[in-house]
Amino acid sequence: LEPVYETRFERTLRRVADDVGEWSFCLDRGEIRAGFAHEPICEIELERHRGPASHLFDVALELARDLPLAPSSRSKAERGERLRSGEAIGVVRAE
Repeated sequence: LEPVYETRFERTLRRVADDVGEWSFCLDRGEIRAGFAHEPICEIELERHRGPASHLFDVALELARDLPLAPSSRSKAERGERLRSGEAIGVVRAE
């Protein structure tokens, strides 16, 4: 067995709580490598621990007002597989 891609990143983690809920704020910075291909990682992950999911969406919207953020559902593993296969990122339109 040998690795087909590798992720190397540093994570900054903050646990946050307020009157409505509790969640984790994670900032990941680094890169994904697959052979000679590579792409940077710079992403924020929000994870709900307690409280309504709608509150976490409110937190995300508040962050997006002040920071140039774009939502994505692609995991680091999916991105590593795409790099390994050489598959280009395609445009996806919402229905």
